[in-house]
Amino acid sequence: MHRDVALALVERGRAIPELLARAESELELRRDVYGWDLYAWALHAAGRHGDARRAMGRALELGSTDPLLLRHAAALGVSAETGRGL
Repeated sequence: MHRDVALALVERGRAIPELLARAESELELRRDVYGWDLYAWALHAAGRHGDARRAMGRALELGSTDPLLLRHAAALGVSAETGRGL
């Protein structure tokens, strides 16, 4: 499944456990900014907010300035400058 499709499903509250497991599994092979973002957003949707903030911090460590990533970080209360909670 394409990450954009997975992210859209997560945003709609669909198949959260399956998408969370898939995102976690994908991170074993590809530790990139969009993998961390999807994982963080799926954790958030699953109610695991502390884990979501930590995962988003990992995404931000990679230095992306993608507006979607920064919106997700802000929604999770993670500072783009520090990668930590606000």
